Amino acid sequence: MTVVIDFVGRVARAAPRAGVCAALLALGLLAGCGGSGTRVDDFKPSSLLVFGDETSVITGIEGRRYTVNGVTTNSDGTPTDVVNCGVNPIWVQIVANEYKFGFAQCPNANDTTPPRGRIYAQPQTGIASLVAQIDLAIAERGPFKSSDLVTVYTGQKDLFDLFLTGQPTSDE
Repeated sequence: MTVVIDFVGRVARAAPRAGVCAALLALGLLAGCGGSGTRVDDFKPSSLLVFGDETSVITGIEGRRYTVNGVTTNSDGTPTDVVNCGVNPIWVQIVANEYKFGFAQCPNANDTTPPRGRIYAQPQTGIASLVAQIDLAIAERGPFKSSDLVTVYTGQKDLFDLFLTGQPTSDE
């Protein structure tokens, strides 16, 4: 290992571009070392907990999202005014569907009752709200379990605030 690092250092001093390539190659070789390459067990989550901002939110029992909402269609293919939360799924729905989970706001026919997915994400929030979302989850269901699949997607509001004002604003 020391020989590889010494070699990369010498090349980096001799030619900057070659050094970067050699460093990347060495890192790639190191990343490939370790483990037998086989899993002991496949992860089989018992629940899906969703934290974050509006990119992870499905609202109300009609299943509206903060994106393009899909609608049902008539037999002739014309759209109706009825929202179909299964059309144009958001990213957490795609993750949930992989494990045959659903949410109260958008059930999955393959999920158990009650649905095993729970959305704690809230619209127009940022990183500061994560603590409150996690506290609510713990208050409702107890500590996290090793079988919980947890997703977090937030920070967009913080970046917008930083861009517009020069400072992130607290959303608490």
